[in-house]
Amino acid sequence: YEGLKKEQFYKSVEIVLLAIQEHMVSYADLALEMAQNETRPERKAELETIAENCRHVAFHAPTNFWQALQLSYFVQLMLQIESNGHSVSFGRMDQFLNDYYVRDLESGAMNKAFALELLQSCWLKLLEVNKIRSGAHSKASAGSPLYQNVCIGGQKLNENGEPEDAVNPLSWAILESCGQLRSTQPNLSVRYHEGLNQEFLMGCIEVIKCGFGMPAFNNDEIVIPEFIKLGVEKEDAYNYASIGCIETAVPGKWGYRCTGMSFINFARILLAALNEGVDATTGKAFLPHDKSLAKGNFESFDQVTASWAEQIRYYTRKSIEIDTVVDSVLEQQAQDIFCSSLVDDCLARGKTVKEGGAKYDWVSGLQVGIANLGNSLAAIKHLV
Repeated sequence: YEGLKKEQFYKSVEIVLLAIQEHMVSYADLALEMAQNETRPERKAELETIAENCRHVAFHAPTNFWQALQLSYFVQLMLQIESNGHSVSFGRMDQFLNDYYVRDLESGAMNKAFALELLQSCWLKLLEVNKIRSGAHSKASAGSPLYQNVCIGGQKLNENGEPEDAVNPLSWAILESCGQLRSTQPNLSVRYHEGLNQEFLMGCIEVIKCGFGMPAFNNDEIVIPEFIKLGVEKEDAYNYASIGCIETAVPGKWGYRCTGMSFINFARILLAALNEGVDATTGKAFLPHDKSLAKGNFESFDQVTASWAEQIRYYTRKSIEIDTVVDSVLEQQAQDIFCSSLVDDCLARGKTVKEGGAKYDWVSGLQVGIANLGNSLAAIKHLV
């Protein structure tokens, strides 16, 4: 049975990759057709280059920045189409595209202004993507965000295996392009660490001051050691990237199950802990107890934290149960063959990412209201 499943997986990969290749070629054909009908010389030449780029990356590795960015966008688009994508992210774009960027600038093949135009064109294309959503999700996520994250900055390991600042020329270009465009996509995130280029940090702050909520920051000083504690290899831990809005993972090596299917609302659970287990929205006590802050029968702050701990354990367990049910369905109904073909160890194991094929097949939960929880407990401890 396992051998048959592997055979089906490998055949599926071949079918999907050939289909994607044909899809890329169709863009080349369309651009060439448009070029033949174009009367403006500059636009005609541009369309001919687009056609050449699309046809090239369908069969060969990119040779310049434009082609590399085009291929990156194609992969992003195909992943969205395959999975009704949500939080499909580019990873550390400044690291895997910088060599193309620098080489083209140094050779004179392009200038910085054109590079910024290419990046901003890519960002605008991201805004064209939308997905089927439930009514409840649409209400909670106004503006149809897809959380397509681009992660820049952070650290990398040098040839001696020691960490060093990873800010490079493309990090700056991506930051500048997003700061100029001020669009809702991509979700731009920066990996902060104590040795981060200070000029770059100030540049990030200037972009934040523009008022469109980006870039966000992840803290290498916390994330990397925690990954290593979990068993992530050092090289992979230093190469982590942001996913969507707040998650972190190792690009190309990380599985995903159903993270995000159920959010744990810390503030709402705290209200239950302080009010005999009664949920503030439904009025039901899913895990009842006899303590109430309003009735004044908590005798100490330790009793408050104990009540909180009991409630959060209960709701975390429920979250895991919900995610497990969804996970079992997605494994069968949404196999994500293309994505699996790109993630390390899926091909070697003959398994999709949903079946545990990835090198790191871990699941993390999603929590909201963390700051609210801390502030509320501090207020209770010091003022009540």
